[in-house]
Amino acid sequence: MRNDKGGVETRLEIQKLNELPPLSPVVNQFMRAVQDDDIGLGELAHIIEQDPALLARIIGLANSAYFGSPDRVTSAEDAIIKVLGLNTTKSIALSILLSGPFDASCCPSFNAERYWLSAVFCASLCQRLAPLIRSSDAPSPSEAYLGGMIYNLGLLALVHLYPDRMKGVFAALDENMQSQLLISLELEALGVNHLEVGGWLGRKWHLPEAVVVVMENRLQDNYQGEHRSLVGLVAFAAALAKQVVFQVGERPDVALLEPLGLKPGRAGEIIEQQIERIDELRELARIMVD
Repeated sequence: MRNDKGGVETRLEIQKLNELPPLSPVVNQFMRAVQDDDIGLGELAHIIEQDPALLARIIGLANSAYFGSPDRVTSAEDAIIKVLGLNTTKSIALSILLSGPFDASCCPSFNAERYWLSAVFCASLCQRLAPLIRSSDAPSPSEAYLGGMIYNLGLLALVHLYPDRMKGVFAALDENMQSQLLISLELEALGVNHLEVGGWLGRKWHLPEAVVVVMENRLQDNYQGEHRSLVGLVAFAAALAKQVVFQVGERPDVALLEPLGLKPGRAGEIIEQQIERIDELRELARIMVD
């Protein structure tokens, strides 16, 4: 049963997000950069270099085994030009910056490495599958990557705001890890769920509309609204990430991608390649946490 009183209290307390440390000028610059198709490499590198912690993570990611650069990367510009590319750099950096206001350390039941492993697994798979989508609203690879990186941002917010209550949620969830059960437990404990909170955050921070729609509707069966292809793609990739990362349940059937115009054979090959690189993705997740 949904706790309506708790829901009202939580909705009021969610407004405390306004009291979080304001997004830094670097984040605001990145918001504009993400939506600027004409931004230059040098300008993007300059934005990254204004935030030393962000710069360290970008360089660390570029030097990781997953990206396999033959040369050692030592600057933001090298990371963009030689390894990550402009759009992937935008998405990774924005994901790191948006998670900055949230402190999950007060909730020991929350596994930050698993959170980021699910995110990088989902994002990189979405990026590879996006070009295969044959529909009128097919997302770009960069849009798919960003959607995969921050689809679960609302969960970070709830862990930050309610570490004790979310500890109880995770304890009740145990090893089941069913998404719908998580939603039910959040509603019982808080009166809201992380999809709702993700949507509120996305609109408050003026994130791209397609990404906000993903955060709000990823678990809606047979979603047919705006950005249907992106929602379906991220939903599939997130479900697969959960199975691979937590080793519970069954893998989602690749046939679920057929309505998006993806051929199961080719999509299946990409999925297997992704799973084979899980240890390299785990390294990316550790860099994100550190």
